[in-house]
Amino acid sequence: TDIVCPMYPSIKEIAEWADEIAPRINETRPFIMCEYAHAMGNSSGSLADYWKVIKEKQGLQGGFIWDWIDQGLLEKDANGTKYFAYGGDYGESPHDANFNINGMIAPDRKPHPAMIEFKKIAQPVNFSFAYNADRNDFTLCVTNQRYFSALDDLQWKWTLKIDGFILEEGTCLFPKLMTPKTTKSVDAPALKTAFDRHSVGAVINLGVSEVHLDIAVYANKGSELEEYPEIAFEQFALCTKRSIATHLLPDIYRKRATTKEKSPEEDGKLSLSANCCMATLSKRSASVEYVQDSKTVIFGIRPNLFR
Repeated sequence: TDIVCPMYPSIKEIAEWADEIAPRINETRPFIMCEYAHAMGNSSGSLADYWKVIKEKQGLQGGFIWDWIDQGLLEKDANGTKYFAYGGDYGESPHDANFNINGMIAPDRKPHPAMIEFKKIAQPVNFSFAYNADRNDFTLCVTNQRYFSALDDLQWKWTLKIDGFILEEGTCLFPKLMTPKTTKSVDAPALKTAFDRHSVGAVINLGVSEVHLDIAVYANKGSELEEYPEIAFEQFALCTKRSIATHLLPDIYRKRATTKEKSPEEDGKLSLSANCCMATLSKRSASVEYVQDSKTVIFGIRPNLFR
């Protein structure tokens, strides 16, 4: 064939192929796995580990995931609740049970978690963030993961958050005519200004709040960003909380308590509160509810350990 196409090689094996075997036998054909991940149920693990090696090693070009979509049929139960039927649901025998429910997306085209992970792995641009505490400054770098084109058709949006609250956000363009497979530092004056205006450096140094920088990449078409699909994303945890006296905080943050308290059990529920948030666990159903600023953000989720 025109390619080397093994099925389900291990990560160690593909690294050995690139480092030892291919050079020894003078093999120059691209290495493309005909199948290397099976997206059934709670699987598709090690995608990031595979792609770390694929991106680092010469000659490794990727592979195929089994498969694209769950092959379920939309049905309704006696109560009118919709569900996707699969092998055995029509009384047939023999059948393969749920073995055709093994896609990266559901029958209605909603992505499974593995698809979200793979989107992150395959995104065409990556960022890195380094904070210099001595200078109260940071360096933000971008890597063009494309092979043939620059990033001029894209723009990126930054969002600076403390304890989940948005402080400021803005948009920036990528460096012009950025060569594929190169890394450059990027200028973001508005982000640097926001960093100083909200004393983010002091908060990071004190370790009294959760500080995050979110970055999302969209098409550069001059309209509202949210009108276009998100092409890439990053999130940097600039700081996690450490125990420290609240009086050392800048005034804007001093009002936020840092103590955590366990609420008494009530009606079979166990609650844990901190700052402006509360999580409640039902001992009867194991469902979880999460409230932030008196607004229910998450409710009704339950552990699913045997999918």
